[in-house]
This record gives sequence, C-alpha cells and structure tokens, in this order.
Amino acid sequence: MLDLQIKQFDELALSELYALLKLRMQVFMLEQKSLYLDIDGQDNSSYHLLGVDQGELVAYARITFDQILNSANIGRFVIDKNYRGMKIGNLILNRLLEYITENAAIQLVTLNSQVAAQDIYKKFGFEPIGEPFDDGGILHIKMQKEIRGS
Repeated sequence: MLDLQIKQFDELALSELYALLKLRMQVFMLEQKSLYLDIDGQDNSSYHLLGVDQGELVAYARITFDQILNSANIGRFVIDKNYRGMKIGNLILNRLLEYITENAAIQLVTLNSQVAAQDIYKKFGFEPIGEPFDDGGILHIKMQKEIRGS
C-alpha cells in the first residue's frame, strides 16, 4: 500500500530529502540521461509529495504556489521504474490536485509534461499550451488546468 504524504521543506527529515534527491537523480539523470541542475533553489519554498512503499520512497512530486497569480505548478513528478504501469501516477496526480484545491485559492495549475506523456495529463483536464521545448534533452510541453470555483 502506497503511503502518500505532503510536507513543506522544513518538515522533511534529512533521510527523506536524501531519498527524494536520489530518486530524482536516478530517474531524470541516469535513466533518462537528462542533464540539468536539479537543485534549482525551488525545493525550499515547495511542498513535497512523498510516495512511500514499505519504507522506501518510490514516487515524488513537488508543488510550488504563486499566491500573486493564484496558481500552482507541479514539478519533478517521478516514479521509480519498478512501480510504473501500476496506475500510481493517477493516484498521485489526484492527491496533488486535491491538495492544491484544498489549501489555496488557486485558479490555475501548470506543469511541464514530457511530450510523450501529455495524454496522461489530458485525462485530468490539463491542456497543452504553446509549442514543445527542449528541457534537459527531452521534449516537453507546458500544460495547464483551470480550477473552477476558487
């Protein structure tokens, strides 16, 4: 059973921070061969979703809020390769959207999807905007979802 927790940066234990940075590096840099500065100065002002199974971090995403624009951005969404294909991404995305709408007056949620994965986000109401762009050697597209009733 996957345990999903959302924490602010200051609530993360050092072991959790280490595990999330390791998972991001394992998937994005080693597996996908995408080279970029992962530690980008946004983690300390973000909320972090940790997906833990049997004490092991197997999924992760971060949320950054912009209170001025009433928007949120989902980033660094990653699932360990041994857990893909199990619909965990759907569970995580549902939890992220629930958290965003419960905890802020958000009107817009954005994310940068790999072009090959954009159909997954379309099922959750995200629409592509703009043209695809290179991000660390992988084509991405910006996507957004309007939140009603905020």
